[in-house]
Amino acid sequence: MTSTVDTGGTAITSYALEWDQGTGTWLSGSSALVGDPTPDTSTSFLISSGINAGNAPYTSYVFRVRANNAIGWGAVGPTATIIPSSVPDVMATVTTSVENVYAKINWIAPNERGSALTAYEVTIKNPDNTYTTVPSHCEGSDILQNRYCLVPMAILSSRGLSTGTLVEVKARAENIKGYGAESPVNTAGTKVENVPVAPGACSRIEAQTDETKVTVTWIALTTETERGGLSATIDSYNLEWRVGSSDPWVSLVGISPLVTTTTFTATAAAKGTQPGQLYNFRLSAKNKYGWSLTGAET
Repeated sequence: MTSTVDTGGTAITSYALEWDQGTGTWLSGSSALVGDPTPDTSTSFLISSGINAGNAPYTSYVFRVRANNAIGWGAVGPTATIIPSSVPDVMATVTTSVENVYAKINWIAPNERGSALTAYEVTIKNPDNTYTTVPSHCEGSDILQNRYCLVPMAILSSRGLSTGTLVEVKARAENIKGYGAESPVNTAGTKVENVPVAPGACSRIEAQTDETKVTVTWIALTTETERGGLSATIDSYNLEWRVGSSDPWVSLVGISPLVTTTTFTATAAAKGTQPGQLYNFRLSAKNKYGWSLTGAET
């Protein structure tokens, strides 16, 4: 206070800083933090004890100031509410796993540093080494409470991440003060999964093929890469055929019901095979993520 109106026409001799420690009771007069009864005209004050900082439940401290001159104490000014806090601590490295058709990302809440957490930001590495969020999957109140999120593997694949690529993640927490530092990137965990690779071409089993039937076989997809990922299994093979190279493809087996056998016999009685007719075959495979591309024609 410097103007004549502010000071009441005479010099300010003291400022009394009063507070409410979250109890609804003001500590004023001789219980003030500073300025009463010992005069003090400084305009800042550091409280170094008696503060519940960084421990829930968080305390809102309310402050107000009144000034004194030769005439006496003036009225108290407006209040200011302060929660002693800083940004959250750096988060620990996240962990990842596969849950059904999702990459599940788990984390541990960091020290909140005096203010309740309001959000998490989870970012995933892209093929160009940038990190971006996953809107509608890793945001909102649900992940704030649960401390995990589920990202569809299909989204990761759509970003250009190849099957078998490590899902690399960073996370950080936010409170009223802002965002804390990002966690270190995980160096282990789940890898991107996708539909199976296209199966190889079928081959005819000569000993089981004659003018009344055609028997074809194919090599099962067994490796992690072929199946589409570590947790993926082959649920079915769809064998299709057509007459010549211009007729439409027709499924012989594998759509309903699903089958995982690697041979099939098309007979004249069941499928209408005809002696001397040229038939083309092709194959696709299914896992929990969907159907693969079709393989080469035979």
